[in-house]
Amino acid sequence: KQLPTDLLGPFVNLPQGGVLAIDNEATFVSSDGGKTWSDPRPLFEADQGIKVSNERAMLRTENGVIIAAFMNLNERNWTWKNELHDAPGAVLPTYVMRSLDDGRTWQDVQKMHDDWSGAVRDMIETRDGRVIFTAMKMRHDPGRHSVLTYSSTDEGTSWRASNLIDLGGRG
Repeated sequence: KQLPTDLLGPFVNLPQGGVLAIDNEATFVSSDGGKTWSDPRPLFEADQGIKVSNERAMLRTENGVIIAAFMNLNERNWTWKNELHDAPGAVLPTYVMRSLDDGRTWQDVQKMHDDWSGAVRDMIETRDGRVIFTAMKMRHDPGRHSVLTYSSTDEGTSWRASNLIDLGGRG
């Protein structure tokens, strides 16, 4: 159900009945269904160079590992050229990270790809424990988005990319 908050989410349930939210630089916890939230808990040290995008996915696995996927806004470099219908050299990398302590700290921060990523979508865990999320990856000449999934069989410690789905087109 909709939470009474301005936080964008995504949200995950915590074991003692709380709710965890993430934003660009911090996590927040609510123990009253989203009416009030904790003070921000920074995601990273200031010098780590990561700013989590509003487009993100987050999941708490059956075993309690929280996994988040996002684009790093601090690496964003948009280079669109109308005459080319392309953005050569555009960069907005997709990352993942894990928390083993209900979002208090984050580890195993991994860059999945350097390409411009138009979106990171929902994350699921299958019955056999595989974690899957979808992302976009820019293709060039002409510029367009393609889609792929990343999957992990070890709760986000390592990831494997699927084949790209590229319908072609431009713009």
